[in-house]
Amino acid sequence: MNKQHFFRALVCSMALCTVFSLCGCGSSDTKSSQSVSEVSVQNQNSTAESSVNEESAPSAPEKTTDDFKYQETSDGITITKFIGSKTEVDIPSEIDGKPVISIGDSAFLECEEITGVTIPNGVTSIGNLAFRACTKLRNITIPNSVTSIGQSAFNECLSLTSITLPDSLKSIESLMFNFCRSLTSLTIPDSVTSIGDCVFWDCRALTNITIPATVTKLGKSVFESWKPSQ
Repeated sequence: MNKQHFFRALVCSMALCTVFSLCGCGSSDTKSSQSVSEVSVQNQNSTAESSVNEESAPSAPEKTTDDFKYQETSDGITITKFIGSKTEVDIPSEIDGKPVISIGDSAFLECEEITGVTIPNGVTSIGNLAFRACTKLRNITIPNSVTSIGQSAFNECLSLTSITLPDSLKSIESLMFNFCRSLTSLTIPDSVTSIGDCVFWDCRALTNITIPATVTKLGKSVFESWKPSQ
């Protein structure tokens, strides 16, 4: 008899565990309120940040000026970090007699007080997350020498109202203008052939955008969650 009671109790316990397990799965699904697109944006952000973490190991020692940290290579200077206090930033065309050729990954990340940036002619690339979360940045001058701008470069630049992209730019990378909620218009140059994922996510003030016929590749959710003002 004791054995029978034991086995009955064991079967009941297993059944209850199964029910609780199923209820737990249902609860998890109910709590998950994020859309697939929102998860996609988060994953894209994580990818850009991971790319910076993996690729930003310095190949040369960092040096400093009053306003910048930088690395020097045989080709020229890469700005790696803004350390100044100015709100209007003019990036020099030369440092130590060498040309500035690149704005590195995360160089101005979360520089929340800057309102304007001028990039000199001769710079050819702007890295991933370079100006992300510069929340007061209203204007930026980018020369036609720039041929590449990385993922999330202007992500969360909440005050950016307009930007002129260089005629030499080849692609609009993923999340480039994500959450640029003050951006009202944008003209994409004829040099661009591809537009990445979630580029204009939540650009709610954007009412005018020109995409040239040269664009042959359009990413996922490019205009997802775009809520233009009425």
